[in-house]
Amino acid sequence: MENFSPEEYWKAIVLYGLNASTYKIAFGKTLLALCEQGQNKVSWEVLSKEFLNQYQIRLNIDKPMPQLDNSSRKTVMERVVESMKFNLSLDEAVSEVGKNAFGDVIHRFDNLSGIDDVKGMFYQFQDGKYIELTDKLFFIHSKNLTEVEDELNARWSLLEGAFSMVGHNYELSNDIRSIYLQSATERKNLTTQIPFLQGYQGNICFYCGESLHNTATHVDHVLPRQVLHNDEIWNLVLSHDHCNLSKLDSIVGLHYIEKLHKRNENIMRSNHPWKKKIELALGSSDEKRKSKLMWHYENIKSVIGHNHYWGGIKNYNPETDPFYRKFISQMTSYKTPSKSKNIPKTIIQDSFDFEMKPIGKKMTEKNCLFCDVQTIDRNRIIAENSLAYAIRDGFPVTEGHTLFIPKRHTIDYFGLVPAEVSAINQLMEAQRKFLLETDSTIGGFNIGMNCGEIAGQSVWHCHVHLIPRRKGDVEYPKGGVRHVIPYKGNYEDLR
Repeated sequence: MENFSPEEYWKAIVLYGLNASTYKIAFGKTLLALCEQGQNKVSWEVLSKEFLNQYQIRLNIDKPMPQLDNSSRKTVMERVVESMKFNLSLDEAVSEVGKNAFGDVIHRFDNLSGIDDVKGMFYQFQDGKYIELTDKLFFIHSKNLTEVEDELNARWSLLEGAFSMVGHNYELSNDIRSIYLQSATERKNLTTQIPFLQGYQGNICFYCGESLHNTATHVDHVLPRQVLHNDEIWNLVLSHDHCNLSKLDSIVGLHYIEKLHKRNENIMRSNHPWKKKIELALGSSDEKRKSKLMWHYENIKSVIGHNHYWGGIKNYNPETDPFYRKFISQMTSYKTPSKSKNIPKTIIQDSFDFEMKPIGKKMTEKNCLFCDVQTIDRNRIIAENSLAYAIRDGFPVTEGHTLFIPKRHTIDYFGLVPAEVSAINQLMEAQRKFLLETDSTIGGFNIGMNCGEIAGQSVWHCHVHLIPRRKGDVEYPKGGVRHVIPYKGNYEDLR
């Protein structure tokens, strides 16, 4: 497929980049401001001062809007601007921004779901030293500055609206939540539903209409699970990972509810056992099922907030947006095995010097996700030895997130025999070395596993996570795995 132009890449970053804060938008405005000043290579101090200026303009008003999707916290920039009203000088503020505000945004501003072409297209930098703007950025600035700035301003306002209070009638919201909590179910592993859902979607993303072939496929709740608290099939669809992560818990437009109803009615006209569950959940007739679906939809809007639509407008529909579909098609083309980073599939010679002993358990189980990988989905395997194999995580926490899995079916880490532990460690060390050699941004790793439902396990075949960490991927990394329990990560605050 033909690559995007620089203008299209910039537009994709602004409109479709994933945002947990407003930093990316502010950084885009900072880059344009530096272009406007005619600056090509600028110091870290000048960059920091202009980034601070963008937030001073935005926040020095009577009622500033939130800049982060976590209402219980504030960004570094919010804290800096607030402190300047009291005892923080301009020089101190610029220094604080330079030290603590760029760790994430400058590394990830041009990160588009693994599309390598865009990295370095608009700027180069040396951390803490300088940033150098490219000719392509100056071209975008000179060609259509007004339109580019309007898109950034609109996106910033949209994010602030999404981060603000999502409901105004708290009593009604809590009453509705209590309805769903009474019948809440534990979160399930939904990957087993992919083959069934594919039969009713034709391997097409529910949201954008592009092919799901050779890309990470998510099973998504059209109406947010955080309100419904169940995994009923009537609310599940297949989507691209980017479409799902872009939508998250936003409200979809009514056209998607109508589309979901039509999909459910297709299931009801089949002989599949799931039709009975849909009937029990939504009703015995087409009219009743549509009415019940709309009832759920109105409840969701009351809880999430009537203005919290995906894309910021009621009728947002990426399926009818040619640019979005081109972006998805371009993005997924980079995720096919032939165009992804050169990740060699490796057969690692076993170095452990003891044999696997019979332990009275079957090697594989039917309908097990990780047992099936070894037989019907072997193209996912990137490395293996006689007792274990490695795959990239289907829902990665960070780029390079890898799973190490024993070939024998056993529930969790405590069911492994010593030879399997050694086999997994051998694969993990080899992948760690490979990731460090091929990605210079990696500065550390988290290693972990979930053992038991109460600890978060959802796939009942042992697997060990290796998660690469990069500077700025979270604002406060201290505490690491301790953050599995909220507010326990920073132990110094608990003293």
